[in-house]
Amino acid sequence: MRKMLIVMVILLLAMPAFGQVTVDAPELPERVDVTFQYENPDATDVFMIGGFNGWTENDEDYRMELVDGLWTFTMNVRSNAQITYKFFVDGEYITDPNAPATTDDGFGGQNGVVQVANLLGGAPADGGGFVFGKFTEIYSDATFLTEELEGDDRGYAADKWELKAKSYWKLTADVLPWLETYIELKVFDGSITLFEQAADAELTDGDPVVPLSDGFANLGSALFNPFNALNNGENPELGHFRATATTPYVNFNTGYKWTKGTGHDSIMYRTSHADESDANDGFLEMSLGDELTSLGDMGTVDATLALTKRTGRHGVYSWVTLNLMEDFVVDAAWNALMTSSDDLKDFFDDTKHMTTIGASADLMDGMLNVRGQYLLNFGETYDVDADAMAFAGGFTVTPGIMDLKLDVDARWGGSNTDIFLGANDGDDDDYLRLREGMFVSKVNVELQPADIVKLGHNYTLETDNEFEGDALNKFNPWVNLFLSEVAPVNAQLDLSANMEYQEEFDLEDVKATLTLRELAPQLDRALVEYIYHHDPDAEDYNDEIRAQVRLTDLAEIMPTATVDAAYRGAAKEATLVGRMNFVNRLGADIGFVLRDTDLNIPFGFALGGRWTMPEELRDGQFFAAYTFDFDPYASEDIHTIEFDDGFVDTTGGAGQSKFRLGVRWDF
Repeated sequence: MRKMLIVMVILLLAMPAFGQVTVDAPELPERVDVTFQYENPDATDVFMIGGFNGWTENDEDYRMELVDGLWTFTMNVRSNAQITYKFFVDGEYITDPNAPATTDDGFGGQNGVVQVANLLGGAPADGGGFVFGKFTEIYSDATFLTEELEGDDRGYAADKWELKAKSYWKLTADVLPWLETYIELKVFDGSITLFEQAADAELTDGDPVVPLSDGFANLGSALFNPFNALNNGENPELGHFRATATTPYVNFNTGYKWTKGTGHDSIMYRTSHADESDANDGFLEMSLGDELTSLGDMGTVDATLALTKRTGRHGVYSWVTLNLMEDFVVDAAWNALMTSSDDLKDFFDDTKHMTTIGASADLMDGMLNVRGQYLLNFGETYDVDADAMAFAGGFTVTPGIMDLKLDVDARWGGSNTDIFLGANDGDDDDYLRLREGMFVSKVNVELQPADIVKLGHNYTLETDNEFEGDALNKFNPWVNLFLSEVAPVNAQLDLSANMEYQEEFDLEDVKATLTLRELAPQLDRALVEYIYHHDPDAEDYNDEIRAQVRLTDLAEIMPTATVDAAYRGAAKEATLVGRMNFVNRLGADIGFVLRDTDLNIPFGFALGGRWTMPEELRDGQFFAAYTFDFDPYASEDIHTIEFDDGFVDTTGGAGQSKFRLGVRWDF
């Protein structure tokens, strides 16, 4: 699949601009149209996302339209605008590989950058110069108690009030035509306590730990040295430093501290993790330049060898990937890490190793993809036996009928396996991580039998690698209804469920001759047991059901709205959340929760609002939120109500009420 972004700058007078264009104009126009195009025939939902919308996912105002086979979006901006962006494609962040310029995103990847004035003024579209960005957030965070706690009869009363602040300034610069540097300065990341009540106010006669008088004195003192005060008494410091040298034959990339190395997703495992750690003592990556990556008509090769101390010890991560004739991929990787000594002379005597080899092939004109990977650990702490091995395999079928897609995946991990410097059990990415001592199988199917409906089901079985003991069954059916196909409204209804059930699952008698016919009845029994005999109060049971309605082109004053309803059986919680976008760059959130709980108050609600500033103020955001026994905001860094895996990310906040008010920039 070939993906491409073409950034076109088109003047309001319809003057053509494409690629490395220059505009012969004595003065820059006040505003221009910038059109983004993205090629991905397999994508379903594609959005622009960036600093211009506060990095809001699935923002209907920035949904791309499929025009002549290309996902297209045009935004009207000031001629001196800097657009920092990515594509949000079917729930994943995609970096534009052909962006005019890029900058580190702070998470191990890259953001695309379009500096409109450079294109209009004659600068080349392939970058050059400086790109400045920053993340700054300053807000007041006040917490109140909403119920009586043990030994505390205050009821609804102030508990803590803080001024929280963080600011990171980022600079990407081409020092030489072949040398790029990235520097991130941690300006401040801390808080000032304005008021804090004692944990047990009754036992302390109600005297606060930090009275308001002391809090405002702290705030006044901060005016004399704000960067130090807002950084918890520490001065600004270098957070990231990276330098990349690009030559025709060999590329060099080195970084320090929080700078991430290059991640590598192999066929079925992530063998190099672009992680971020305070203990990162640096790395040096060497990869093939453009002159050496081409194999002519055979395909391409990608090879990287990296020396690293990002874990505090000497290590190596490396890979070679062959893309052959557009249909075959072969990937091999080797990692090594010293186990105890920090003396490089002991490298070959005090080192553990991980090596993998995998392959993927597209067959039958792309209708069938088959893949597999083998992993082996050896060296210190390992015996070369089955416990130090892992296997993974799978296939995907896309016959071209009703958009049918069948994906089957199975993974077996020995009890002493490890992808150090890569994605291990417990990492966030569920698909690419190694599952030590586990057998995991997944079956995902989806199809679109009519324009109005798309449906599917994801099933996962997890058990130990000896196929004994308990097994966790996960069922995730879902349906998308495109109501605009049958009604005069631009709306989409998404229904989904997430059900988990754990039961005894022993394949000891059929391990040697296991067939689909033998496995299917056991899976059927698990599903029947869940539907008809599950105990909602049992610890081995969990379910979540969600419905979401997305409405667009509603009215001139409120163009888009989203309503989410969810029920969590194990937690006995029901939530209802609405998000509205209004004209003049205004947005609002509202949410409710009902709980079956022993708390004094079995319900909660949340109200939030935001205003995005004009472009000349770099699309900053004012935000405010009030929560009562319900805090659905995904984190304090993201002031919109968000969802995780299709469900409310957190329904916390019980026993507390919060009021937040602040301002935020992210570009």
